[in-house]
Amino acid sequence: MQVVKKLPTKLSRCSTYAEPFHKLYVSDERAARSGYRGCKRDKIINTLHFESETGMPQYDPVARKVYVNLQDQNLFAVIDPSTDKVVGRIP
Repeated sequence: MQVVKKLPTKLSRCSTYAEPFHKLYVSDERAARSGYRGCKRDKIINTLHFESETGMPQYDPVARKVYVNLQDQNLFAVIDPSTDKVVGRIP
């Protein structure tokens, strides 16, 4: 295994890859946001802002959704990788 490219992030410590969408979701805990990067073009596509610190994102290949822990609210935000919109919140 070999590092072929490094991509800059800020204070990120966890990420998840939504393989069918070629997107890497990166949690920026202290900035209360979760950004995602298009892996085919190696650039940041968008940043979602939350009114909470964010925890580790996880991609569910069965539901085809990304779940992000909103630590200050005791909720999970549900992101649809096909639209990059928050489609729900789960207590």
